[in-house]
Amino acid sequence: MKVPVATEDENGNAGDGYTVTDTPEGILPHTGGAGIIAIVVAGLAIVTVGVIAYNRRRANA
Repeated sequence: MKVPVATEDENGNAGDGYTVTDTPEGILPHTGGAGIIAIVVAGLAIVTVGVIAYNRRRANA
């Protein structure tokens, strides 16, 4: 979709303006990136340690 945008200078005089083209690249915005990998790995490690601890306690009881 192309949207025309008007411009003005500091005196209020209209300029030629320009056109902005909206080109969506996907459904969701690009957030997180590589930083999320450390959080996911830490979460998986915590869950794994919890499952191992639970199974050891259950076997000894």
